[in-house]
Formats: sequence, C-alpha cells, structure tokens
Amino acid sequence: MKRPLLMILIGLAVRELLATFTGHPWDLEVFARVGYYVANGSSPYVLLQPIEGITFSLYGNMTSVGYPPIWPLFCGLAYLAYNSLSTLDPSPLLYYFLLKQPAIVGDILCGVISSKFSDDPKKSAQILGFWLFNPLVIIISSVWGMFDSLPILLTLVALLMILRKKDDLAGISLGFASILKVIPGIFTPIFYLASRVRHQFFIAFSISAALSIVLPFFLFGWPINGFVSAMGSQAVNIRDYPATGGLTAFSVFEAVNSVLPGAFSEAFLSAISYLWIFAFAAFYVVVFIRHLRRPSGSGGGKADPDGGRYGLAKVLRLSILAATIFLLTRPWVSESYVLYLLAFMLIEINTAGQGDRGIFRKVWLLAILFLVINNTFMIRFLSPVSETAFYLDVAINNSQPFGAFRTALKVALSFIFFFVLIGVFRSYASKAAPPQSALHKQPSKADITYGICAYNEEKNIGHLLDNLVNSQPLGDNFHLMEILVVSSGSTDSTDAIVRGKSSVAPKIRLITEPRRTGKSSAQNIILREAKGDIIVMISADALPAPGSIKELISAISGNVGASSGRAVPINKGKLVGFASQFIWQLHHETNIFLTKAGSLSHLGGDMIAIRAGLVKKIPPEIVNDDAFLGISIKRQGYLLKNVPQATVWIRGPATVTDFLDQRRRILYGHRQIKNLTGSSSTTFWSLALLHPASALSIFVNTCRSLGAMSIVKVPIAISLELTSYLLSLKGDNYLLWKRIGTTKDAIGRGSAQ
Repeated sequence: MKRPLLMILIGLAVRELLATFTGHPWDLEVFARVGYYVANGSSPYVLLQPIEGITFSLYGNMTSVGYPPIWPLFCGLAYLAYNSLSTLDPSPLLYYFLLKQPAIVGDILCGVISSKFSDDPKKSAQILGFWLFNPLVIIISSVWGMFDSLPILLTLVALLMILRKKDDLAGISLGFASILKVIPGIFTPIFYLASRVRHQFFIAFSISAALSIVLPFFLFGWPINGFVSAMGSQAVNIRDYPATGGLTAFSVFEAVNSVLPGAFSEAFLSAISYLWIFAFAAFYVVVFIRHLRRPSGSGGGKADPDGGRYGLAKVLRLSILAATIFLLTRPWVSESYVLYLLAFMLIEINTAGQGDRGIFRKVWLLAILFLVINNTFMIRFLSPVSETAFYLDVAINNSQPFGAFRTALKVALSFIFFFVLIGVFRSYASKAAPPQSALHKQPSKADITYGICAYNEEKNIGHLLDNLVNSQPLGDNFHLMEILVVSSGSTDSTDAIVRGKSSVAPKIRLITEPRRTGKSSAQNIILREAKGDIIVMISADALPAPGSIKELISAISGNVGASSGRAVPINKGKLVGFASQFIWQLHHETNIFLTKAGSLSHLGGDMIAIRAGLVKKIPPEIVNDDAFLGISIKRQGYLLKNVPQATVWIRGPATVTDFLDQRRRILYGHRQIKNLTGSSSTTFWSLALLHPASALSIFVNTCRSLGAMSIVKVPIAISLELTSYLLSLKGDNYLLWKRIGTTKDAIGRGSAQ
C-alpha cells in the first residue's frame, strides 16, 4: 500500500509543478475565456473576445469550445474560485493552475482505476506506474491543460461497473463521459452489449447524457444555436477550413493546401470529415451481426457454444478496435485522442495479455515525438509566463526552411503512426476469441450461486440443502448469495421439502417447472436467474464433502473459467459397485493428467463451478450438459481445472440394468456433442487412441488405487462399458432419460456399501 501511495504522490507533485507555468496558447486560452464568460452569466458558445488581465496568448476573437456544457461549467467554477482567491494572488497563473486541476485529478484517478483491473499486484503496479509517469500522459493534462483524462476516467469507471454488474451506474458514468467529450460515445454500443441488464444501462446512459446537456441551457438561458454549431464542429470539424490535420495521414491534405491553396475543395475536405462516422456504422453492423449469431441454437446444424456475455477481454478488444478506427478515419486527430487507445491497450496487455507490447510502445512514443514537433519543441507551452515564447513559436513555424521541414516531419510521423495503427487493428481484429486470462474480474468478495436441478429427489434433497447451508464454509473471499433449486415436474415431496428448508434458510429459492423437459432446460433457468459471480452446479442426488465447495471455487482465478470436483461413488464390494468405482477412478486419473497438460475439456457433471456469464444458454436437446459447458468455456480461451480436493459423494448404479442405462446415455451424449459442435471432449478412451502410453499409465494408476482384486474385476467392468457403448448406438430418446432408481437413495456422509 505504501509504494502505490508514494507513486501517486510523486505523480501528483510532478503534475502540479508543471501546471504552474505552462499551458497551450489556444486551448488553455479558450478555457480561460470560457470560464470568465460563464462566471459572468454569458453563454460560452459565442466568439470569445480577449479579456484584460486574463488573456495570455495574443489571439483576437476565438471560436469557443466544441464540447457540451459540463466542461464550460467547470471552467466557470474555476474562475469563481480564482476570483475569490485573487485578493491573495491576483496573478492569472493561479487561474490557469485551477483550470488544470480537474484534468490532473482525473489523470491520477485514471491510473488508480486502471490498476484495479488486474488481480496481479505486480501488473497492477505496472499499470499505475505507466499512467502516472508516462510523459505523454503528463504533458497533455498538466502542461497542455487538456482534460481528456476525465472522460477516460469515467469510461473506465463504467467498464468497472459493468464487471461488477452495476449496469445503471455504468450507464450514468459513460453518459457523463460522453458529454464531457463526444469520443467516449464511440464505445457505447460495446458497453451496451457487455451489460447484463441492457435496458438499465441504456436508460441510465440516455437520461444522464440528456439531462447534462439540457439542464444548463434551461437553468442559465443560454441560446441553443451556438451550441449546435460547436457540436457540429466537434463531430465533423467543419468549422475550421481545412478540415484535416494533426496526428493522421489526412494531414497531407493540410500540407498540400498550405503550398497550393485550393488544391482540395472545401466541399471535398468537409465530406471526408464524415468518414469516421460511416466507418463506425460499418464496424458496429459487423459487431451486432456477430452478436446476434452468438446465442446457442436449438435447431439443426452446429450449436454455437460461445453464447455467453461479454467478458473484460472482449470489451477491451472491441474498445481498442473502436479507438483505432477513430484514429484511422477521423481527418483531424489531436495528440490527446491517443490516450483513449493507450488506456484500453494498457489494461489489455496487463490482463488478457494478448497485445503486442512493442506496438503499444510505438504508439505512445510516436505520439510524444509528434507532440514535441507539432508544438515547436515545447516552446509554445511557455506562453502563459512568456510573451516571447508565444512570438518565438509563431516565428519559428512560419520561417523557412524550418516551417517546411516541420510540416514535412509532421506528415512523415503521421504516416508512420497511421501504419502502426493498421498493425494495432490487424492484431486485435484477428483475435476473435482471445485467451482471456482475466476476463470477468471478480470483486474483492465474489458472490456465489448454488444451482440444483431436481426431479423426484425427496430422499436426498433435504440432506443436500442442509449440507450446503451448514457444511460448506466459504471463507472471507466468497459470499453465498443464493441457492436455486429448479424442480422439473416432481411428483413426490421434493417441492415440499425445499419449501420447508427455504423457510429456515431464506437464501434457498424454489423454482418449479410444471413438467419435466430435460436437465439442460432446468440449467438454463439457473444460468438466467443466477446473480452470483460464480455458479456452482450440484447434482440433486449428490453430497459434497465438507469444505469441498470452497476448494472448487478457489480454483477459478486467472485464466481458469470453470472447475469440477472429484465424484466418488459410495458403492463398494459388489461387482456393479466396483464397475462404478472403476469408471469414476479412471475418469479422475484422466482429468488429473489432462489438467496438468492444460488440455482438460470436460467437466465432471456432479459438481462444477463456472464463471457467471460465460455460457448464456445450453441447447435444450443437449444430453451431456457438463461436456457442452466444458467445450463452450474452453473455446472462449479459458482453461478448465480438475480439483481433486473438492470431493462430491454420489451413489452409483446398483444393478447391471441401471449401470447400462446410465452409461449408454453418457456415451451417447459425447457423440451428440461432437455432432452439434464439431468438437469432442477428451476421455480416457479417446486418449488411448491418441496417446496409448499416457493412457496405459492412467490405467495402471487406476487399478493400483482400487486394490489387488481389481485385476479380476476390471475385465468385467470394461465389458459392461463396451456393452453400454453398443447400446448407446440405438436411436433412443436420451433427453428425458429413464430415472436410475438405485442412485437416488440418501447419501450418508462418507458411507460405503
């Protein structure tokens, strides 16, 4: 804690020191005049005349700000503060210093908020350090006096609120960001798609933005016409001719026009000012089309398993693409606009980790180099304290050969920057489903939802609920939010038992389906209704060992998207009971091997934990929901983890008929997943074909763990498995499978039969 605080204090001190004597001779001068106008009751959206005692640059009448009213109101407050303090220090430098304070504070907070996106303390410190001490960031806020740090800050806060499922606060924050400067508005469709309750986000965004614009005009009686003209200029830059320049390849038009006036008509230059708007229209058409194709289908063809909500990595990737498109297609680009791209790239590189640090470095180094050349080696920023600096800036830029050399160098740097941006776009556009090492960042105390699908489970459901309430301490980092029980057409006393338990434990919530429609349908209800950050799915006929769930959910960190426990059948002694023991021990040993290899693609269905939002819907015809979930989450770039310490007791089939019925359904489900998704889970049997040596080692370990007599019983167990496979080839309806009665008795803690 001491080191980040020290970094913040040093970063703040550097900014405040530079803020005392520097400023951009146009932008800061405009802000100073706007503040005076607003404080004295005038509209800021007029031609701004020089103000005696305030003006430091020697421009005559100046066009006003191209921003909505919030920033002019900030400027007015700064002037009122200066006016009240002027008896202590009448120097206008105090006023300029006060004008920079919102940008400086926003700058510091940008670094702090950005660092919150990483769980790794080292990477968090790297994010904070970059933002606090990067010269481009410092110059723009404390030397230039430009306030882009404020809308960037609010945009990052909006993203953080989306990750914490506070969509209304996210909408408000992005709404305010967009009326400080219009640039954050380009991220609105992305944040809208990423929000969980989209109408809340949209309403909050719309109301906050609309009120922030309308209220000042209503309260202060400002005319609207000047504002409309100013905003038109901000959107398409048609107020100043030519409508090109800055850190963009389009600056070549400005250079040619300075040598050959009229080479490009005003109509042409104004027309290309709309290019970025059409570019974004095309970009978001593609984004929305791809989004509409994401939900899993229930008809023919291959189901799309990537039906989950957007995670942090995807939002960052799309936001980086949006910022890059803006910089590539807007014919006028200020150096401060680069900060929007840097903010998202900085977080992405240190969380999802897919960005190219070399390209990232080129972006900010080129922006600094251009800033220095464009602003006459920083001489221009000394204008507040030196009239000589102002005249020297003008003289150097208009003298030859330096003026021509400066223009040529700016154009060259702009073209280099343009091609670097092309590299950024290609890099992130090609990562349609990047590995997501820190998607869905968990809050400091993650909320947990337990989900149970039940059909006539009266013998065990009460024991299970008691276990979840009383025998599963979650520790300080997790909080049990709810226990959802979906009872699908139960005809026994299951519903009554759950209602009785919920009267004692209010977190238990019963959801009933009038008829049994399949486990996937019931699980979709849980996926839709769950409010937790992590969802733990538990079979209604199972019983977790004490403390197992904490082990299970603790495994979900970094790039792990889901985890599954170790199912242990309590049947022992009899032949069919041994077959269950053998199959599940083989499954366990295989999962250990695949987890170590980083290639686990299957979840054990009796107790699994998944990050909320990764899978929005399971196709209702799916039989093996656990296999589908595993493949879906794996395809999104996450790892799956087997957690041997998370034991869950189950009761295996007790008769040959029940064993065959259960296993044939499971084996059918694996083939169904292959047909629907084009992918298959890696099992022991598929591993035996691809890596026979590894499979042999797993088989030996399994037999050793089951004792010496296993050598006699294993051939019988394998024969039963082979019979199950042959039976699974029959075209039966496995969706509403036959209830396996011998697996439904109550499970006593640690009991064995």
